[in-house]
Amino acid sequence: MSETEVKTNPQGDPITSVAAPASAKKQDPHGEAKRQKVVTPEYMFHEAPRTKEFITGSEAAKEAIRRSNVDLAIAYPITPQSETMQLVGVLYGEGYVKEYYRGEEEVGVMA
Repeated sequence: MSETEVKTNPQGDPITSVAAPASAKKQDPHGEAKRQKVVTPEYMFHEAPRTKEFITGSEAAKEAIRRSNVDLAIAYPITPQSETMQLVGVLYGEGYVKEYYRGEEEVGVMA
């Protein structure tokens, strides 16, 4: 069968998935893990390279939520936490927060 011919299944439908070529180099499934480095807390606090970065309290809360694997975020848009919950909405869009509910009024958030 030449490469221009379309392969079909027994029902006559075209097969759209293509298997990897046999000549493709096999990847080590643990390659990423082998490149990781186990470090001690002493290294992290005293030796690891650092860069100074200034962030707002809302950005710090967003980063804490991202790192803590939060499943659900419920928000009522009121100062001072409005910006924080907007940033959590960004995390929801990126898939870090599984459920996100932003109520329009106090009763909606309490329900």
